[in-house]
Amino acid sequence: MLPNFFIVGAPKAGTSSLYDYLGQHPAVYVSPIKEPAFFAADLLELKRQLGSPEADPDELRAWLDGPMSGRRTGVIDEWEQYLKLFKNVRHETAVGDVSANYLASHSAPRAI
Repeated sequence: MLPNFFIVGAPKAGTSSLYDYLGQHPAVYVSPIKEPAFFAADLLELKRQLGSPEADPDELRAWLDGPMSGRRTGVIDEWEQYLKLFKNVRHETAVGDVSANYLASHSAPRAI
């Protein structure tokens, strides 16, 4: 299953709250990583350079291969990793990617 909705917005504009609220609804599945930024390839390197608190790539891979319990951060730059974010979708009808930084990305609209 792939996302059928995206939430974009400006930093500090409430996307984290919206992510939390939507994640509580039984018919909604949101990626366990908020801000995977997969489609914002032009911003991924900038995000890393700014010292975002991202996980070690090997630790992130191990987490994605496991049950992915809980929510966390991480930069997703491989399609296979992005697909794993949605492997736990079961009966939810709304499947979402919440990445506020898509709004600032020049590549995200076309990539999405």
